[in-house]
Amino acid sequence: MKPGRQYNENDLDIILDGKENPLLLVLDGVTDPHNLGACLRNADAAGVCAVIVPKDKSAQLNATARK
Repeated sequence: MKPGRQYNENDLDIILDGKENPLLLVLDGVTDPHNLGACLRNADAAGVCAVIVPKDKSAQLNATARK
């Protein structure tokens, strides 16, 4: 399995292109990988187009979050 590509703010226009009323999840202060994983699973179930997280002082997308 290859790691998924992580996009940045410059890619947001491409991700949202053609989507009417896109749903975004913006996370701030999520430092626990278990909580990040739960947020991502719920975002997927809700049909979120993109998840926006800060680069610094946030949980990393590691094996614990992916579990």
